[in-house]
Amino acid sequence: MMEKGSQVQYFVELAIFDGKVEAFKKLAQEAINIALAKSKVLGYQFYFNSDGSKCFLLEQYPDSEALLPHIASLQSIVQRVLAVSRVTRFEVYGNLNPEAKSTLADFGAKIFEYWNGFVR
Repeated sequence: MMEKGSQVQYFVELAIFDGKVEAFKKLAQEAINIALAKSKVLGYQFYFNSDGSKCFLLEQYPDSEALLPHIASLQSIVQRVLAVSRVTRFEVYGNLNPEAKSTLADFGAKIFEYWNGFVR
């Protein structure tokens, strides 16, 4: 059983450059394949607005230790994603260990610590 409040979730909003939606989707599929290979990633979902100019990525991990290997495995993809889009919002929700907090802050994430609540 997971410790109360140990889960970590991301919300990343990306603005996709004109004419780059298909290139972005190919990179997103590559990232999904990597995430599937990482057994600790609980959720990894991409959503697009109607004209394909924005993508919303939701990620979920059991704890902050589980996200660090995933971040390391995506370094080469992140650089290619940033060649076809830019991050317009990056929020992380959960109680992070110091290494995860530092790593995500370096990426410009706004971090929100867990207070109270539940997930069914």
